[in-house]
Amino acid sequence: MENNTINIMTSCDMGLAHLLPVPIHAIGRQVSERPVAFYLLHNGINEQTIETLERQCRCYSHLEFHAMQVSGEDDKVFSKISKWGGGDGQGQPTTA
Repeated sequence: MENNTINIMTSCDMGLAHLLPVPIHAIGRQVSERPVAFYLLHNGINEQTIETLERQCRCYSHLEFHAMQVSGEDDKVFSKISKWGGGDGQGQPTTA
């Protein structure tokens, strides 16, 4: 059986979590012909915000939401991923 799920991963902390509804909505509306697994690797996003994002994803039957919190030793990994994505390693975007 072929798995045609599109896997998307992003990462952020509470400082940028307010921006996540935009890509979730865009993915939900524009990518409807295949199932989508949306993974959020986060550091310190509160439970209320995670629940809000889960509810938003449930509006789209083909979109699954998976939140994964990193902490402790994982902070080094989060910092590296943040820098790869254009952040400063502390959860803040850098300016050009």
